[in-house]
Order: sequence, then C-alpha cells, then structure tokens
Amino acid sequence: MPDDPISVVVPAHDEAAVIGRLLRALEEGRLPGDQIVVACDGCEDDTADVARGFDGVSVLELPRGGKPSALNAGDRVSTQFPRFFVDADVVVTAAALREVAGRMSDRVEAGAPSCFVDSSRSSFVVRRYYDVWTRLPYLSRGLLGSGVVGLSERGRSRFGEFPDVIGDDEFVRRLFSVEERVASTETTFTITAPRTLGALIRVKTRSRLGVLQLDEMHGRATLDTTSGSSSRALLQLARRPRFWVAIAIYTTIRSVTHVRAARRFRNRDFEGWERDETSRELWGTS
Repeated sequence: MPDDPISVVVPAHDEAAVIGRLLRALEEGRLPGDQIVVACDGCEDDTADVARGFDGVSVLELPRGGKPSALNAGDRVSTQFPRFFVDADVVVTAAALREVAGRMSDRVEAGAPSCFVDSSRSSFVVRRYYDVWTRLPYLSRGLLGSGVVGLSERGRSRFGEFPDVIGDDEFVRRLFSVEERVASTETTFTITAPRTLGALIRVKTRSRLGVLQLDEMHGRATLDTTSGSSSRALLQLARRPRFWVAIAIYTTIRSVTHVRAARRFRNRDFEGWERDETSRELWGTS
C-alpha cells in the first residue's frame, strides 16, 4: 500500500497566492503514478497558470459553481485510491498522505494526517483560542476535516456526489464512525490560523453554519459526537491556571459564533465560497 499511487483533488477559487505552496509540498514523496488534480472553480486570478507550472498536475478550468461542484469535477477525473481531497490553503506532503493510505484497511476507510495549526502570525486572542481548540478531542479521534480528507475506494462508495453544502468535510466525517477512520500520529498537515479576531469569528461562524445545515438535511450526527468529551477536556484544562485566559477567550468566541451562525441559518444565508483572506495575505503569488 505505501508504494501504491494515490489521487489528490484540490478545489480552488482564486488561490494563486497559496496553490504553489501546496503543490511544492506535494512533490515530497510523490510517486510517478500519483494523480494531482486542481479544479479551478471560476478563477479570475492566476491559479490555473501557477498549477500548470508543476509537472504532472492536471488542471480543470470550470465555470463558477461553488466548492462542491469543484470537488465533484476533480473526483470524476480521478482514478486512483485512496483519494485525498485537500484544500488549496493547507500544506501537506504526498509522503504524509501516503503514510495515511498505508493505514487504511478493510475496516479503516477514511483518514488524514494530524492537524498542526500555525498561529505564529496571529493576534494574541487568536493564538489563545487555538491553545484550547488544538487540545480538544476533535483532533485526536480520527480527524477528518480542516482541509484534508482521505477515502479508500470502499469509503468513497458511501456517497454519490458531494452535496451542495457548506461543510463538505463535516458531511464526509459523519459517514464514518471513530473506528472506521484514522488520524496519523506520524505525519501532519498544516493550516494557517486567521491573523485577526474578526477573521477567526467569520471562519468559525461559517463552520458552525455548515453543521446546522447538515443537521437540518440529515439529522444530528449519530456515529460520533465529541460534545461531552470536549466539555470534560475543558474542565481538565481549567485545572491549570495558565489556560484560564485561553478558556475564557475560547468559550466567548464559541458562543459568539454560535449566535451568529444561528442568525444566518434563520435567514437562509448560505452563500458560496468563503474563506479567511488574512492568512492568504502572508504568501506571494508563486
């Protein structure tokens, strides 16, 4: 399995600032049979040209249809499994993805590397938020999401196309129990945290809105819930005074984003692509 080819699908909308960073990282550990497909969804910048500058990368130029449309287009032209769906603004190597692929089996059908959050350029408040978020059970119970989702052929057969929802990662995660997915302890992928409090609130509001949308469409998640264990993890952190400020910040931001998401849900405010621009401002266009 570790030497078998994999597919990587990268949905992208105006990602010229970061797509090169990801594609350079994917060169590490890449094998000749690996597929990388960049699905450009109505891009008006140089995303497609930057992607074409990398050997062996297939580029689809699509009319604007939203992220699920780009995911489905890239998925349709991919032929290898395991198949990884990777956001353009994360950083992950092909070696890390292949290590996850090697852990998949008849029972384990989905997975991702462990998530590392780079908050080094973020504000004090944002860094304290992630001090808590990165210690919650979500990251240790077979993480799927936050930008990387890998599926075996059997795992991919659990659904048809990606539905037109905000939380595509959450949609996939709900299809698998904890026992059916794996979060690698050997490799990581990196997400860049928002730089500002406002950007963080927008991102987390959007994430919560995606959960509410899926709850309405399919009912609340039943295969796995971390709410109780998250509360216990917070109580454990609260025993350590150095986390008191971080916990206060985390719980406040969580409350604010839940209220904002509920308001948007009532107003049926489900617009298309939305992402954090502050982290993208840190990178050039190559």
